[in-house]
Amino acid sequence: MLTRRLVLSSTFRLVVLYMVLVSSSVLLLFGFIYWATAGFMDRQVDLTIDAEIQGLAEQYRRRGLGGLSGLIAERVAKDPGGSSVYLLAGENRKPIVGNLNRWPEVPESPDGWLHFTLREKGPDRSSRRRRALGLR
Repeated sequence: MLTRRLVLSSTFRLVVLYMVLVSSSVLLLFGFIYWATAGFMDRQVDLTIDAEIQGLAEQYRRRGLGGLSGLIAERVAKDPGGSSVYLLAGENRKPIVGNLNRWPEVPESPDGWLHFTLREKGPDRSSRRRRALGLR
């Protein structure tokens, strides 16, 4: 009887309504923060990749294919863990130098980006999603 009177009271209903409104607001706020942060991080990664590509293209213009090959080999040697992925390919996408042994077999998006999964080297052999930008 006491429980029924409590549930039917206007005070209890206002408390429940307030809890629902506050919980919904917090969830919406956290969702927005996640969405904005993930978008910002994606844009930063894209800008970093684009800057790297532009730097490599400039080195190709200055030093030619041999200089670019040497530069990529040097960068791969400095980063054996493979946090950055490089592949310089020749005719028919045949690998010349890099830390990939073949061109990813995924369709290229209209803006030139490749999205693929790369199995990591090492004991756990985990897979990681990668993004790359091709340049001809």
